[in-house]
Amino acid sequence: MLKRARVLGDGYYDQARIAAAGWGLRLRRRGAVRPFCLNLRLGVKPTPYWVCDLAQLWNLDEIWVAQEYAPIAGGNYDLVLDLGANVGAASIWLHEQHQNAQIVAVEPDPLTAPLLLRNTMPFDRIRVVQAAVGLQEGQAELQSYGLSWGSHISSREISPAQAQRGPVRSSTVNVTTIPALIRAANLDGDAKVLAKVDIEGSEWPLLRTPDALRQVSEIYGETHPLGAPVDPDRFLEQASVAAGFQQIPARRTFFHWRRQCKLG
Repeated sequence: MLKRARVLGDGYYDQARIAAAGWGLRLRRRGAVRPFCLNLRLGVKPTPYWVCDLAQLWNLDEIWVAQEYAPIAGGNYDLVLDLGANVGAASIWLHEQHQNAQIVAVEPDPLTAPLLLRNTMPFDRIRVVQAAVGLQEGQAELQSYGLSWGSHISSREISPAQAQRGPVRSSTVNVTTIPALIRAANLDGDAKVLAKVDIEGSEWPLLRTPDALRQVSEIYGETHPLGAPVDPDRFLEQASVAAGFQQIPARRTFFHWRRQCKLG
């Protein structure tokens, strides 16, 4: 908490507000408190950043303090897809790291997406899409379990801990696809596309479907136990080859694929 305040606070007053926010949100669920604004040092200038639950502060820790996405810093990409954007910590980080790229921030949760839009509004290269990511466009039911980073499509299994708590709410959300997101960006045929993936178990169907990833040049993401194969490591090794990627070593619970050859 104190490290977050020191790294992200723009002066002593804002550092104190960031530290206080951690305590103030500690025992509160989403919807129990109105969003409030922190003044954070994200990149080259102070940025207003709205949060409403503790997970949104932890998300800042992972991305801006611990530099969780450092393996995909830099690179000459035309489009960066932030799949599972939450309220924008990764989208803003990717915007700062990829100076020439369009950033598309994709988030399905109807409580989270408005904060994502508000937080990314100062950044003209970030576009927000309120939708889940799947293999077919349409609609699906999104289940939410308290903290904002635990939402997942209801067709996925749930953990015993989630089952005991019961869903906080269920929402009908739109579903888009990676090819649809790329088409909407109006890129040239040889454009380079980076996908950051953190979608609470929905990554597994995407990774086992080469056509869904055909136009993607590099993928870096987090894996989840929901919907996971029996042997995730073996699956990732085989699926990366099947989709034409080289598998890059990554930290535990993450995967990193880089395009080795185009699919025919």
